[in-house]
Amino acid sequence: MSTSSKSEPLWPSQRGLPRYQSLLDLDIAEVLSEGGTWIDVGPGVEALPMLPFVGRPGVKLQCIGRHSRDFPTAIEFREGTVPEDLEFLATFEGTATLVTDVYSSVSYGDDPYLALAYCVLLLKEGGICGAFTEL
Repeated sequence: MSTSSKSEPLWPSQRGLPRYQSLLDLDIAEVLSEGGTWIDVGPGVEALPMLPFVGRPGVKLQCIGRHSRDFPTAIEFREGTVPEDLEFLATFEGTATLVTDVYSSVSYGDDPYLALAYCVLLLKEGGICGAFTEL
């Protein structure tokens, strides 16, 4: 017998932009209105939240996740884990306008505080980190 609510979608089946914005209480289009780099930790199977930004001038889309993914070429993906992938951190440290982690490393990593710190280190000055977890 399922205990899920009909008003609350089962995660991760709904990973679209509206769901991300609702969980993070962010207007991602506004955050990226002047361009910038968005790094998503654990982008799901299709990186759905990022799709509306493919081809948007001045916006770079970057993801890191545990499992190999095949995204549009405008969404750069690296297979790796946060906070263990130090090469990814060295490459992108201080570059991101926005870093998001929704039910990913902050939720499932061995040390959620270290995962969150990793995400924050990816931010450029004035950048925004949004993380959401059920824990």
